[in-house]
Amino acid sequence: MTTPPGGGPWTAYCANCPSMVTLGSAALHGHHIVMKGDRFDANAAARKILYKFRINPYCGCANLVIARNWCHSKACADRVLELLGSAYNEQTASAALAAAAREFADCKFGTSDQADEVDPITDQ
Repeated sequence: MTTPPGGGPWTAYCANCPSMVTLGSAALHGHHIVMKGDRFDANAAARKILYKFRINPYCGCANLVIARNWCHSKACADRVLELLGSAYNEQTASAALAAAAREFADCKFGTSDQADEVDPITDQ
């Protein structure tokens, strides 16, 4: 899924999620916390955890945040999987996603991540 249901940019889709969080103010886009695609093995493993707890990894608001367009890296994917690893229900999985989103705000995954942007329309 490269574009959200109904088309348009992911940022607009995210803005319609209840209780959507916006982190930062520069180069904002609709950010999938568990990234789409098969770029990193951790993404597929993290998506399995989301599915287990009935969180849609593509359109589910719990897996979306409006944040700066950066941190699309292996280190980021690994950290998200690490945070999700202790989840035991939908609430704890959502809390792990929120913790990861807060880390996106500062891109705490390494300096190379800060230049790791994706297409703001497709989020890939």
